[in-house]
Amino acid sequence: MDLSFKCSGRYAITPKETRGRARLPMNEASSPTAAPDDADEALTRLVTDLAEQLGGQPSLAELLEVLGWSIPPDDNIGTGSFPVPLKLRAKVQGSRRYESERPSRTCELNDSAFVDASAFLLLLAEQAAARTGEPVSPTMLVAGIAAALETSGIRLADIAADEVVGLEADAPQRKPKVRPGDVLAIPAAAGGYHLASVVDRNHFGTALGLLRGTAVFPTLGGETPVVLRRHCFHTDDEQVAAGVWKIVGHDESLRELFPCPSEIYHGTDLRWPDVDLGEFGAAESAQGELRLITEDEAREVGLIDGSYRQSLLSEHLQQALDDGA
Repeated sequence: MDLSFKCSGRYAITPKETRGRARLPMNEASSPTAAPDDADEALTRLVTDLAEQLGGQPSLAELLEVLGWSIPPDDNIGTGSFPVPLKLRAKVQGSRRYESERPSRTCELNDSAFVDASAFLLLLAEQAAARTGEPVSPTMLVAGIAAALETSGIRLADIAADEVVGLEADAPQRKPKVRPGDVLAIPAAAGGYHLASVVDRNHFGTALGLLRGTAVFPTLGGETPVVLRRHCFHTDDEQVAAGVWKIVGHDESLRELFPCPSEIYHGTDLRWPDVDLGEFGAAESAQGELRLITEDEAREVGLIDGSYRQSLLSEHLQQALDDGA
């Protein structure tokens, strides 16, 4: 049974058929993507972790944002490329499009929230693949999320999960693509531009090496660039696609200023059964290989003082740069 379909440029799941758009009932018992009890439990664990880190229940928008950034690697879910982040949108009772009035706090989260979210999505993907014998599509994954929301009984900060009557994810769209070695100019709130080198691209996202200071014009000029942080920040390409961030050049030598291939870091407080994260944490490659790090490296990347973030939405990264990240 092929559940892949497109609806006005999006993959969509809603509770009933409506005119002009293909629909799949969220509560259809025969659906191969209906969420089982253990998926409910995984979702509950995720929301509990988010609540502990945020000091209160997450909003629906925050939950969907975390899920969208936590898509497991393609080779883990047996499918073609998923966009990262996967933009998830909801409809609530009354067929209203859900919009959050609260500012997102996801930039405050540490690694464990995204590990829990990825584990939840991987569980949904594995069970959908087992039921259908087909590669997992975004539609299948969205259906599993929707079913788990409906049956979990979770109360979020701004809505009860069972009030969500429809969930959809944007299909991949053609957009300008950055290449490793490209130089990006990111507008600074105080004027001028932050400059960044595209170091790498993998399933963690687009790895940017950030350069210290701002430039009046979106060019490197003749001065030797100084690195802001030694490690890379992983982000999305949305601000590039929207034309906010500009590709202003290409310089392969800038990539040599940063670790390449890029890695993400895990602190020792991460709940990862049967995995040795060492005394000070570990770095993970895009291939899933772990490298134990020293105290100096853990301090340099921000694991010890808690300032390290694996990834940031491009709009949040721009704000972080303005705040002196």
